[in-house]
Amino acid sequence: MLTPAEYEDYELRTSGAGDWTSEIAGFEGTEDEWRSVAKLTKQRDDAVKEVNRQFHDKLINQDALKEAVKGLNAQLASARKETLGPERAAEVERGSSGEYRQLRAVLQRYEMDSALAARAYEIQQTAMTHANELRKDQNVDPEIRRAALEAIRQETERTLAETLGPKVLATYQKYDRGWFEKLGGAGDAK
Repeated sequence: MLTPAEYEDYELRTSGAGDWTSEIAGFEGTEDEWRSVAKLTKQRDDAVKEVNRQFHDKLINQDALKEAVKGLNAQLASARKETLGPERAAEVERGSSGEYRQLRAVLQRYEMDSALAARAYEIQQTAMTHANELRKDQNVDPEIRRAALEAIRQETERTLAETLGPKVLATYQKYDRGWFEKLGGAGDAK
């Protein structure tokens, strides 16, 4: 027989919520961090199951389902940030990114310090933020926008070459999930 605390621990460890760190690259959580976030994740998972049950019982529509799940995910992110603190929560968010995991994989291939992945990811995210802001600005002439996006792409490529080295950057660009192309104007707002 398990005590209530032992049963709660068993339930966390065997649930999907207990597996929350498995896809987070570069994050080494403490036991307390794991337990706290696993509890929060389980609460969110239980709430998502209830929302899905309501959807299948036709008590809510598809749009309401999406909005409810989006809200629950935002609540989890906020609670995780409060629990872990802003820096550790940022590590979790970064480590959850496919782009960051790809950067780490390339750097590991070249036996480079994985701390460079965080720096390169920061460069990438800054560039994408600027490019997306430029795309949203409908007051910018399309030709000027394309030229500015290309300038952002070139500057990002130059900065990443300085950070990672040209050979590592060339390898990364082979597996970059298309974000370099997006910087240069692909997906430009119409």
